[in-house]
Amino acid sequence: MCTVLYLPQGNKTMFVSLRDEQVNRPKAKNPVIHIGENCKYIAPIDTLAGGSWLGCNSIGYTIILLNGGFKKHVHTPPYTKSRGLIVTALLDSITPIVDWQLLDLNGIQPCTIIIHHNNYMFQLTWDGKSKHKKQLPITTASIWSSATLYDSEAVAIRALYFNRWLETKPSIDESSIMEFFCSVNDATNGFIVNRHNTLKTISATFIARDTYGEQIEMSYNDLQTNLHSATAIAIENTMSICSF
Repeated sequence: MCTVLYLPQGNKTMFVSLRDEQVNRPKAKNPVIHIGENCKYIAPIDTLAGGSWLGCNSIGYTIILLNGGFKKHVHTPPYTKSRGLIVTALLDSITPIVDWQLLDLNGIQPCTIIIHHNNYMFQLTWDGKSKHKKQLPITTASIWSSATLYDSEAVAIRALYFNRWLETKPSIDESSIMEFFCSVNDATNGFIVNRHNTLKTISATFIARDTYGEQIEMSYNDLQTNLHSATAIAIENTMSICSF
């Protein structure tokens, strides 16, 4: 929810999400398969607010949240609903892009949602006043940084690190990606952060799929306990209704 990578590899795609959070926040529940009203989905669950920051469903959608819109906003609670509940609602939708357009987001903090399905990807942004939708290329690697935690200078530096790493043509797997994250020695604006022992990168999640494959795999790494879990969900219906 604070750093997201998209890494296309021919017929394969991988998303990586780093979650930066206050260390005193209750521990999230590990990803499991949830049975929704419309479809099944995998997602870790935030035990404080009840939602999630990412997931993938049995129709083939991957949905990932970043806190904040285009720039850091002023925190003005109370808010009507957690942004994570938007993620779980969209994961249980057969047309999440359409449903996002129909959602009333007034009273909800700004956020950015990346939605990927087979051969298209969108960035959906709520800036606190208006919704914005942008289609993204699926053949180009991308990095996003949460506007609430990283200013424009930090965002640019992180993108520079990422692009330089890609230029080395690394093998793309969990081990090489974590090695890259740890190679940036900057506890404030690097990838594995620790800001005064109050805010830390607490988890790393990998979502992998062969394009039009039969399942999506999620690998969840709890960086506080060094525990790892892996879950996969079968794609039951790849002929999802797609409306832009």
